[in-house]
Amino acid sequence: MTIALKNMLFDGVVAGLNTALITNVPEADPTRATLVRAGKLQKDPTTGTGINVLVWTSEDDDTLYTSQAGLKSPVYEIGGGAFYMLKFQLELVFHYKGLRGDDGRSESRESAHVILSRIRYALQTMPIPTHPTTGLVADDFGETAIEIEISKMNLKEGGGDGHFIWRGTLDFGYLTQTPTRFN
Repeated sequence: MTIALKNMLFDGVVAGLNTALITNVPEADPTRATLVRAGKLQKDPTTGTGINVLVWTSEDDDTLYTSQAGLKSPVYEIGGGAFYMLKFQLELVFHYKGLRGDDGRSESRESAHVILSRIRYALQTMPIPTHPTTGLVADDFGETAIEIEISKMNLKEGGGDGHFIWRGTLDFGYLTQTPTRFN
């Protein structure tokens, strides 16, 4: 089967976040996620701890990486390739049931921000996903992931007494290099 880099990155991010948010968090910890997956939730969002993290392709287009010096031209490595930013988004949906009053509001806020910090740390420290057959960070077309960049995030409280709901997004991308030919 032919492998494209974006799919390698999807699979690697989902696996890395599953490890960071579920496997490495004790079962009794209320900040342990119930679900990390690529795509839609497709189940009751309040199941388990009610902490759900969904990985999506960003609504922003993948882009040819441009220089930061105000130039609107592509950045190319001499004799190497073009650089792209492959963009993704995490959808964060956290349901906190049975919490009451100011203490419940504070507990849900603290938990939501611990989870967001855990996600950021996991993304910034996980190894770049590799090809399932070759073990390289390049896909079958020679595109290589170089580094991850978190570009923006938000987390907002909703719901109310007895069922606090925190929703947010975290946008990130992988800087990649793809081979080009100069004749």
